[in-house]
Amino acid sequence: MDSKQVPKTPSPHDQFFKGMFSQPEIAESYIRSFLPKEIWQHLPFDQLKLDNTSYVTSELKAYFSDLVWQCPYRDSEINIAFLFEHKTYQPKYVHLQLLRYMLQLWEQDLKEKRKYLRPIIPIIVYQGTKKWKIRPMIECFPEMKKPLRRYLPDFEYELNDLHQIPEDDMLKLESKKLTLALYSMANYRSFLTSAENLDRIFFVFDHFENKIFL
Repeated sequence: MDSKQVPKTPSPHDQFFKGMFSQPEIAESYIRSFLPKEIWQHLPFDQLKLDNTSYVTSELKAYFSDLVWQCPYRDSEINIAFLFEHKTYQPKYVHLQLLRYMLQLWEQDLKEKRKYLRPIIPIIVYQGTKKWKIRPMIECFPEMKKPLRRYLPDFEYELNDLHQIPEDDMLKLESKKLTLALYSMANYRSFLTSAENLDRIFFVFDHFENKIFL
């Protein structure tokens, strides 16, 4: 199924996530704050380009909303995919869900007849209160013998476990918009339960850009 054709009814949570992370300032601040310096120091942030296509298939829409930024990286280009995790618990086989998602992006590269497939940095934004434990993909195959591991597709992902970020660390972020976005998403039950609250948060962003109200 073409991911562009997947019908979606945006929730206030989705609207807030996409409204915030589609802003270049917030995307850049997040990348500088949470991705390894050895990666972001080679990104020309003035060339960040938002991909308006969703690559979430019907099978994945129960788990993720997505937002993809494209950017040159040295002599190539990368996709930085922000994936907002809908559920408030860690899926057992998150690598399989991510792999399905990444294949959608690479299929798009093939459709565009690109010379090379673009590397993807998958970032999971998780709002659940139970701590997310990052496990290697090999743990999905507990009985796999070592000689067979060479046939296993393996990759890593970045995680933003919102409830595990100390509030003091949030306040130290360079972008106050990013601070308020992360804080609001971590406290979504009280902040993002109605369109009225959503409008209030956007009002703060629009009129008090250089302050933070917690």
